[in-house]
Amino acid sequence: MQLLKLFSHVIVFALLTLLTQIGGVIYLLCIYFLRNRKWYTKLGIFILAYSLFCFLVLPSIARVSGREPIRLSPNVKPVSWFTVICNRHYVDPVWNDILENVGENLKYEGIQISYMDANFPLFDGYPLIPHLSHNDGEKLDVALIFKKGDNISTNQPGWLGYGGYVGPEPGETNQTVKCKSAGHGQYDITRYLGFGGDKDLTFAEAETKRMIEAFLKFPQVKKIFLEPHLKERMRLTNPKIRFHGCHSVRHDDHIHLQL
Repeated sequence: MQLLKLFSHVIVFALLTLLTQIGGVIYLLCIYFLRNRKWYTKLGIFILAYSLFCFLVLPSIARVSGREPIRLSPNVKPVSWFTVICNRHYVDPVWNDILENVGENLKYEGIQISYMDANFPLFDGYPLIPHLSHNDGEKLDVALIFKKGDNISTNQPGWLGYGGYVGPEPGETNQTVKCKSAGHGQYDITRYLGFGGDKDLTFAEAETKRMIEAFLKFPQVKKIFLEPHLKERMRLTNPKIRFHGCHSVRHDDHIHLQL
């Protein structure tokens, strides 16, 4: 029984650490200092301690790593609050200036910048699972823009934004087939995240193109990863827009930007 209990604590610690970076440490502290309390007391105090630390203390500590939370505004919001709760929304301060500018310029067209995963608050090189490169404050995933009927919508086909693919049309490059044929079976693994969203949406091609072009105006934005068929469809020719490689995953459910 004790071994099973220890194993369960290890699993919870690992999951919280992978998902939130600092949740595992807070969990261990609660388990240690509250070891004689009921489980529901431990759970309640953990939730309270985690919330207070993340929203009141962590932003100040993150500045040591040169990062800050993405600033919310009517024009810049997360696709899912899961991203914020799990501390996956930290960026180099340059990003906040860029997002504020792009959001302000596009608001007159009814376009809202919806962000997805960015980076953890602490330590360069610390992996943001399952991403390969979101580990230095410089990376940011932004959602594609969709319409519902004739109106721009802030909804996404997947609850986190990931997995709601805008697939290739006949005649366009089908990079998924090419990559999977070359042995990269993980290429469309994010399809398992594409649940719980709004399926009654259509891809807003013109609006997404304008958003990408707005980001491209900033010299600090060095790379944009986008699936080849979407680059073709939107007639984007800027050399900063690149194919990310078959070792990664599909990028026709989001736009990857980096400084």
